[in-house]
Amino acid sequence: MKRKTRTITVNHQQYVWWYTFHDNMASVIISPVHDKTAAITIQFANKSFPFQSDDTPITIGYFPEYITIEKDHEAECLKTLSPRMVNLILNHVSADSFKCRNHIVYDAFDFFADMGYTVTDMKTGIYW
Repeated sequence: MKRKTRTITVNHQQYVWWYTFHDNMASVIISPVHDKTAAITIQFANKSFPFQSDDTPITIGYFPEYITIEKDHEAECLKTLSPRMVNLILNHVSADSFKCRNHIVYDAFDFFADMGYTVTDMKTGIYW
């Protein structure tokens, strides 16, 4: 059976991360190993598919599986639910983001824009 959480070490600090799917969105949740109540969430929303408005459960959804980001005329294609993406995120959040019983939610595309990246392409994946 696969583990639901994964461990990553960035700048000599250990973190756990996991992901969830909901409403045509994939969310990556990251927290320090020693305190899982201190977390940040990066939401990769698929804005090309509308959210379901009634109470009918969504059984199939589409999320941004791969995005191409560009900075200084250099493009890079990243899988949104990968350790490389988590590493990139952790290198750009401040240590103050992880406070006990504090959960911060970021929109991924705004987060990348704040880092100076432009999202130039997106390929969707399917979850069910």
